[in-house]
Order: sequence, then structure tokens, then C-alpha cells
Amino acid sequence: MIGNIVSFKKCLRRCKSYLYWFERNLPKKVLETLYEAVCDGNICEVDNIRLLRAINDDIDSGFKDEFKKVRTELAQKENLQTLNITRNTGYLRRF
Repeated sequence: MIGNIVSFKKCLRRCKSYLYWFERNLPKKVLETLYEAVCDGNICEVDNIRLLRAINDDIDSGFKDEFKKVRTELAQKENLQTLNITRNTGYLRRF
């Protein structure tokens, strides 16, 4: 388990300029992971983050509220220019 976390953080540190994160179903935990990674300096050269969802299900209001808070706070504290969620089943066909 620790090895997975270390590998994931190394992967995030390699990101330059942008990060596209693909998940079939984007859990709320992703927002916490991204927030911590940006604030801890694991994502430091990225100014554009796009979260890609393959499942075309509805995002509940709790997720939307949390997303808006994270996006606003990262834009203010860390100068992150873009944080978006793209929902499209077409991405699933590519992978």
C-alpha cells in the first residue's frame, strides 16, 4: 500500500504544465488527493488540471460543492489556473 502511494506521488511530480486524470467513476476522494498533492508540492509546475470521467452518471450536489471549494481555494492559494471535470463516455472507448 505504501509503495502505491509513493509511486503515485512520483508520477504527480513528473507532471509539467497540465495533468489529465482519467477515472471511470470519479470518487470524491480524488479531490482530497489532488488538493493535498498541490499543497504538499507534489504538483508544482501544473497550472491546468482536467479530471476525466468515463461513466456518464450524475454528480451529486455534495461532490459539486466540494469541487467548487477545492477549485476556488487552489486558484487563490496555489495559482492553479484551471481545474475542470469532463464527463464523456467517448474516453472509455479509447482506453
